[in-house]
Amino acid sequence: MDYLFYKFYRLSQRSSIPEVAGLLAEIFLTICLSFNFLAIVALLKKTDVINYFPSKNDFIFIAIGIFLLICLLHFLKFRYKRIIEKYKNEDSRSRVRGNLIVTLYVIFSFVFLLGIAFYKPGVF
Repeated sequence: MDYLFYKFYRLSQRSSIPEVAGLLAEIFLTICLSFNFLAIVALLKKTDVINYFPSKNDFIFIAIGIFLLICLLHFLKFRYKRIIEKYKNEDSRSRVRGNLIVTLYVIFSFVFLLGIAFYKPGVF
């Protein structure tokens, strides 16, 4: 998760407001983790393992909770700075491989969520 944060941080630095790159990285990470949570809960619901599926308000509350938890973990004692320093000097081969892995993770997350939506349509 640290490397994913770092990659989102580097992506955010290239935005029009690089001063808030840490916060934007937290938001990107929250979106990915929230979609992963939603996909897992949807899969469990569609396979009748659980009977609960979060409403829109519940999902927003869960996403805010994930965001606050990630912020607490990264900004407490400036942990995000240690993460950035750890990965800052990666060589170009590692950087390309890391970019590929992060890209595949994001694509897989959305494809997985879409795949679950088409599995047993109308179950919710």
